[in-house]
Amino acid sequence: MTAALPSSAARWVAAGVRHAVLLRILPALRHDLASPISVLRMSSLLLQRQLAAPTIDAAGCLERVVMLEQQIGSLADGLRSLRGWDLASSSKAIDRQVLVADSLPLLRALFDLRGVTVDVDAASADNAGAMWPDATALRYLLLASLCHLGDSHPLLVAVRIEYVGDDGLRLVATDRSEAVPPPLFDPAPPEPGLTIDAAALQCLAADLGYEVRFEADGVFLPLAAL
Repeated sequence: MTAALPSSAARWVAAGVRHAVLLRILPALRHDLASPISVLRMSSLLLQRQLAAPTIDAAGCLERVVMLEQQIGSLADGLRSLRGWDLASSSKAIDRQVLVADSLPLLRALFDLRGVTVDVDAASADNAGAMWPDATALRYLLLASLCHLGDSHPLLVAVRIEYVGDDGLRLVATDRSEAVPPPLFDPAPPEPGLTIDAAALQCLAADLGYEVRFEADGVFLPLAAL
């Protein structure tokens, strides 16, 4: 399907998939930035009260200042990490396990709300330390693949991530039986325009310069660049 699209149309489809991914992980990104701000406000208020007291507790004020500096550092790190979503910027290589560890928390809450567990197969853990060339592109591809499984499996109950050889990841979907009741809170699926189907995922992979292979129960990502 995507092969028949003009090159400009294919690029727009790929950009739309990246946009859909960002919309789904936005709550996690927002939380990572909002958390230090909340601590900063509280620490600032406490510091003001300590400075306004008849007797200034120098040790206590110093403790608050140290806490302020720590939270400012956390906020700066969070803002700096946003550059990791820009495909136009230079992207560093990344270890396969680090890629998975950095990506899963971004969708954890979304899957938890649906009662879906996402686990890494410990038996296939990679200890080789191999590096993949483009962390930004591969992060988009992995997250889009996870979203694709969620969109294409309405009865999804679990996703297992397996390390395959030196250059691959396999995402295996498990569906619940029709007889099993759904979770207490099962949010509605995304709007049709935001659904990441197989054609959209294939288009994204091609645009990023990687490959995705569809299997009966999931997808396989050979992480080496084409």
